[in-house]
Amino acid sequence: YKELVPDNYDVKDFSKIEQNIVKEYKRKRNNEQTEDEIKQLKEYTKDLLKKNNGNIQENTVIKKENYTKGNDKMYYLEIMENACIGGKNDASIGEVLLEIKTRTRKQNVRRNEYDLYQLICYLLATGKKQGKRAL
Repeated sequence: YKELVPDNYDVKDFSKIEQNIVKEYKRKRNNEQTEDEIKQLKEYTKDLLKKNNGNIQENTVIKKENYTKGNDKMYYLEIMENACIGGKNDASIGEVLLEIKTRTRKQNVRRNEYDLYQLICYLLATGKKQGKRAL
């Protein structure tokens, strides 16, 4: 699977990558796959491509803007007994925690309230006093 996904790609490449993956899957299964298998493979591929593309774009923003990359440490906020929320911060500028948003549709970047909730939870979990969303 990994050999069929390039190291760097853009949203416009999703369809071609998906087609190559499905083609290779069919070849390996001697065209004896079910429609459900192909449907699941396409869903999995789209989800993985979006996630990986987000990471690629995030790293590009971090390098371009000269941000300090997050340390891959999981931070947790206990919201009630036996329940917590966790996550990793993307980057920072000094003491300002950054949550980088690289949506496939730019019009969705600032419309999602949960992005603000996510940032607030990260601030509470890390003990940082300032944060912002970066595009």
